[in-house]
Amino acid sequence: EEEGRALQNLALVLKNTGHLREAEETLRFARDLVAKAGNLNRVARCDLNLSSVLYRRGLWAQAALQAKLALEHFVNRGLPAAVVSAELALGRALRAQGAMPEARELLERALVAARESGGPRSIVVALEFVADCDLDAGDVDLGRERYSEALLRARELGSETDLVVECSRGLALAE
Repeated sequence: EEEGRALQNLALVLKNTGHLREAEETLRFARDLVAKAGNLNRVARCDLNLSSVLYRRGLWAQAALQAKLALEHFVNRGLPAAVVSAELALGRALRAQGAMPEARELLERALVAARESGGPRSIVVALEFVADCDLDAGDVDLGRERYSEALLRARELGSETDLVVECSRGLALAE
């Protein structure tokens, strides 16, 4: 199980440095190890991280599947912060596939939940993703409002975070 956790951490480094195929392979191997050890929470975390890697690779249907697996586990375990993370991953993948109404509903629900029980980073990500949906729907004013709030909250987390860049990008799109 310790090896699986270490491999999962390695996969995150690989993902964040752009080595997506290696990250996917490492996460699948880590998932197998933690599954054999019976750590279902860690399996779900691997599924969630796999969703992110697959999304970045443009494999949106597979990303959605992995996010659904993680979401189901987190809902069954009553882990609200993890549920928010999985809903955000699933919503992002569904939006990329063009399932706009379903994605928007899921992302708006995740935003409400993030405000209630999620961490500050989850709130920023949820605001950003819902603002993306606002722009998709042609509601530029609401999108701009949400991106602005997301950017302010992201800056509170630190000017060097990836969230500042992403929220700035979104706000520029809305202008």
